[in-house]
Amino acid sequence: MSGFFLYNLNNIVQIAVLLYLSYRNLRNLQQKGPWVPAVLFMFILVTLLATGFYWVTHELMTGTSLYAFSAMDIGEIGIFLLLSALLGASFKEPLSRDLPALAAALFFAAGNALLWGAWNGHWAQDIASGLFLWVLVYTLIRGLKRTGSLSRPVWSAFGIGSAGIFALQTAAFMTGSTFGKIFDFASEVIWFAGIVYLMLRVIRILRQDLPDEGLIGLACAASTWIVCTMYMSSNPYYIIADLCNTITFVLLLLVLERKWGETV
Repeated sequence: MSGFFLYNLNNIVQIAVLLYLSYRNLRNLQQKGPWVPAVLFMFILVTLLATGFYWVTHELMTGTSLYAFSAMDIGEIGIFLLLSALLGASFKEPLSRDLPALAAALFFAAGNALLWGAWNGHWAQDIASGLFLWVLVYTLIRGLKRTGSLSRPVWSAFGIGSAGIFALQTAAFMTGSTFGKIFDFASEVIWFAGIVYLMLRVIRILRQDLPDEGLIGLACAASTWIVCTMYMSSNPYYIIADLCNTITFVLLLLVLERKWGETV
């Protein structure tokens, strides 16, 4: 039993934090009145709690990992759609179509899905997740472009970094030796550099009370980048990224509290 709690400590901590965030967001809805992004965030929190309880309960009862297309996977696909809807609801007008953004999102989502399938062999599950990731990333790119939240050099850095990750992960898969570990570590450096940048950007805006219409988009982008990092990582990188994701949802709540009722 002690081994179970040690192995699932990050899940237990995450569940505790999510319970508090759910309580606080529900209290905000009662005191400040309904706001669509906050309502969608409530659905995200409930889905995260449900998948977290499912994961812990499954391992406690069976002692085995989850199988393909479990309720966990369905919940995670739901979170992709809810994050996309949350960001879209923060704008007064619907986001316009953008062919370059559509292509870039397809490249990113397809690259992730193909590498997930190559590593774990669950092709149907990973292709389905990749399709919904495409929807989320397409919404993120359009939202961040509308608000001008990222400068051209930062866009270029994320584009080059994404291509570098896919090249390094492909090389790691093809070699599978000492060189493979080096390639894998190099890709983790890029993943976590993106995490640090996005999280610190959100924290800086919140702490210094800087005006930024794209704050919700930045917080959603941080969570999305972290989830992709988790899917492409093994322990201990997975656990570190998972804890970062928990922190990101705390930041997203703070962002929503600051932007309550605003649309751009």
